[in-house]
Amino acid sequence: MKNCGFEEIGTWWEDENIKLIKISDKVFALNGWDGDSYTDSWKCIGELHKDASKERFDIIPRYFHVSSDIVLLSYQVEKIN
Repeated sequence: MKNCGFEEIGTWWEDENIKLIKISDKVFALNGWDGDSYTDSWKCIGELHKDASKERFDIIPRYFHVSSDIVLLSYQVEKIN
């Protein structure tokens, strides 16, 4: 099953443990995993998406059950500040 609504596009240039995802035309860095969501994420801006926005986001993965498998379907993005 294909991911709906997002694309994994790499990792943050300063930390390879931070994944980058593209939702619509926006790129987000997934940071601060607490077991339920990425609580300290940001929008990647500037040339080659190497700058972090001042705004912070809580990004929540949404899953879909297929038989006995759980598949990542999309992300819900909520602005924190």
